[in-house]
Amino acid sequence: MKRRIITNFTDFGNRKWIDRLHGGKADEKTPDDFDADDIEIGTAIEREHTNNPDIATEISLDHDTENDTYYDELIMSGIADEKDAINTFNKIKTKQDKKIAIDKIQHHLNIEKEKLNDEETEDEELNTDDENFDEEDRIEEKFKLKKFDSFIKK
Repeated sequence: MKRRIITNFTDFGNRKWIDRLHGGKADEKTPDDFDADDIEIGTAIEREHTNNPDIATEISLDHDTENDTYYDELIMSGIADEKDAINTFNKIKTKQDKKIAIDKIQHHLNIEKEKLNDEETEDEELNTDDENFDEEDRIEEKFKLKKFDSFIKK
């Protein structure tokens, strides 16, 4: 049997997929169960954690199993900065894919804003002179959310 040369980071040639990180969300799955482009994007991003392509791919499969727009959201939010992943993303993702990611990011932001508002209400009921009351942390968190919120509306 002639072996095929592995040509890129997510090309597994004729090898059989082996689950190397037990306990993840994708333990019963293989790369064939996912969109190849999404795996390429996810694996490129996960290379920040490992030089092993199988491990990076497996991390990507776990994230994709949990949330199939995980990497779209990372890239659209500006959190992911891996150039090869961004280039692939820009080549294959449609405007609709990008809009879905932005809508999901906005949803997450709204949840975080609600949590902050709930905390403010609780803190107003407490003695704000208490040593555990950290207004600076709350202001910093609000600033981050506001900055992040304005970024995704572009």
